[in-house]
Amino acid sequence: MALQDFIEIKAGTKIRGCLINTERNKALLEEIPHRDFLDLSLVYTMELPSPEDRRRNIVADNSFLASWGISEAELYESVYTELENGTEVLFERMDAITGQMINWEDYPDASSLPLYVLTNKNLYCGAVQMLNKKILRDAADTMGTDYIILPSSVHELILVSVDWGGRDPGYARELAGIVYQVNETQVPESDILSYHVYRYSRENEEITIAA
Repeated sequence: MALQDFIEIKAGTKIRGCLINTERNKALLEEIPHRDFLDLSLVYTMELPSPEDRRRNIVADNSFLASWGISEAELYESVYTELENGTEVLFERMDAITGQMINWEDYPDASSLPLYVLTNKNLYCGAVQMLNKKILRDAADTMGTDYIILPSSVHELILVSVDWGGRDPGYARELAGIVYQVNETQVPESDILSYHVYRYSRENEEITIAA
């Protein structure tokens, strides 16, 4: 049975992707289909209809693949196609969004630079946009530079221009220190994505671990 056939049979079911930390979820990853990405893993969730329009998400495990008769590659293709479709992307200036995770007033050197939030419109597992090549390119064009990706949580990312540190190689380590502090003091343990920060190259259109 093809994935699209399953979705049509299970009306209202949506297959989505979610990035989680590989090292922190080793036991879980042994039981579920996934795809590695740097120090992270893409897993697959099903958004099911529930009473009172409340979202109910469950993680697809290996038994689901067997019962559906589909492969991890088919799941990935479905998720990636939806990502590049772009209908659920939310990419905004930080100052346009309330409830930010990091208090940038504590870091005056960054106060003059535009900061951006990248997530999805339902603010759930929005860090999966790290796999969306189109929005990553668009973000680089908007900012006009390479940028650092701060994993605020599994639900959102913060993008910071490389100009923040005057292109000093040490700036990435400083930003990683900020992420560490925020993870330890503000982010629920289940929502921690990574203690690393990442760099997006506008020229190569690739993400690497920066620190």
